[in-house]
Amino acid sequence: MEESAGPDAVFARCADPGTAFEALAALHVHGVEVDWRAAYADSGAGRRPLPTYPFQRQRYWLNAVRHRRPTGHPLMGQPQPDADGPGIRHTTVLSTAHHPWLADHTIGDRVVVPAALFAELAFRATGSDASVRLAELAIHEPLVLSSADRTQVQVVAGAPDEAGGRPVTVWARPADTTEPWKRHATATTGPSGRRP
Repeated sequence: MEESAGPDAVFARCADPGTAFEALAALHVHGVEVDWRAAYADSGAGRRPLPTYPFQRQRYWLNAVRHRRPTGHPLMGQPQPDADGPGIRHTTVLSTAHHPWLADHTIGDRVVVPAALFAELAFRATGSDASVRLAELAIHEPLVLSSADRTQVQVVAGAPDEAGGRPVTVWARPADTTEPWKRHATATTGPSGRRP
C-alpha cells in the first residue's frame, strides 16, 4: 500500500492490531484500495455473504421453546376432582428458585406472595374467560416464602351456587411435610353478567 504523499495524503501509525484495522478502514474510506484478504489472513476471520436484496432475512438464533402445563397456566397444576364434593382442586409448588419473580415482592426481608397472585389463582381455578369475574377476595394470612424452601399450594374451587358463584379457598404448607394446611385466602367468583 504505497501512496505518494500529496496534499490529500492520509497517514496512520499502528501500535496494535485494533489500531491497524482502524487505520486500514480510514485509508479505505479515503479511496485507497486495501487488500482485505491479506489484512485478515492471520486473524482467522473470513468474508460472510450479505443478503442479495434488502428484505432477505435469515434468522441465526434459536426459537424459544415454551413449556406449558396441561392447564395452560404456569402456576396451576392439573385439576383434580375434590374428594369433599363436586369442586375442583389444583395443587402446585411455589418457590423463589423456580419462580424468581416472586422475590420482587419483598416486605422487609421476607418474600410475601402478592394478593394479585391469589386473585389470579382464584380466577383461573373457576374459569378464565370473559364470563367469569372475581366478586370477592379476602386475605386471611399472608403467604411468606423462604428462599431455601418450597411451598405447596392448593386452590380448591367449590361447587357453583344457584347464581353461578363459586367459592375458592387457597391453602398452603411447606412442601414435603405433613404439617397442617393453613388457609391463606378465600374468594368468590361469579358470572360477569356480560356475554363473552
